[in-house]
Amino acid sequence: MASDRAAKIELIRTDAGKIEVVREPKATIKSITDTKINLEIIKEDKPIISAVVCGIAAMVTTTSVSTSSSSITSSSSVSISSSSSSVSVPPYLIDQSQIINNDYWFFGDLTDYMKIGQSFVPSVTKKIYMVSTQLQKLGDPTDGVVVSIYSDNTGSPGTLLQQSDNEVLSSSIPSGEGSDFTEEFDFTFSDGPELTLGNTYWIVFSRTGSQDSNNDYYIAASSTDTYLSGESKRLQITTNWENIPYPSDLYFKTYMLI
Repeated sequence: MASDRAAKIELIRTDAGKIEVVREPKATIKSITDTKINLEIIKEDKPIISAVVCGIAAMVTTTSVSTSSSSITSSSSVSISSSSSSVSVPPYLIDQSQIINNDYWFFGDLTDYMKIGQSFVPSVTKKIYMVSTQLQKLGDPTDGVVVSIYSDNTGSPGTLLQQSDNEVLSSSIPSGEGSDFTEEFDFTFSDGPELTLGNTYWIVFSRTGSQDSNNDYYIAASSTDTYLSGESKRLQITTNWENIPYPSDLYFKTYMLI
């Protein structure tokens, strides 16, 4: 019986021009040219595919492979590009991020933390494709979480530009106490708004169901002001968007289409 395996990789070009693999599973870069990267993806300590990633500076892609004779095997080569039928997402750049997760905030409650937002400033003028963060749930919420991109209005979220295509269901979010965040969740925009280099925008995290202070969500954050190009705020029922009690930035990554 053929067994399907999926591999997810994340490549980043560093300031020195080096390509680094920064997400599991293991991947070994075989060679690099100006237009393509040859790599071997490793899963369960066995090579499952050799791939060519074309025309990128930084890219995330998902490839499904099968051990059946009619599909890609460990010795086969596949070209991964935006025009290839084997790719489920287009190439995109990792742009802004804050990945310190030694603290947390919550959202989805009835009064003080109905929604929570993080501002950021893109370094390119491109369409946003994805936002990632780390989440946990408190109690037993039965809804899910979505992400929305807003313009800036004098230091707070202004006009809604677009909501993520997908909702992360509570059933896929681990329970926790606001510590030991390990799982990252992706929110995608198939035709996201074009963001302008140098302008401020907001990522707003909200729940899809009713506000509930006993069954809500945690989001990872830093315990200090670590992302100098933005800030985090909470939506309160009485005073709208307000600063959180002390300087802190949410855990986030933004990805822009190439």
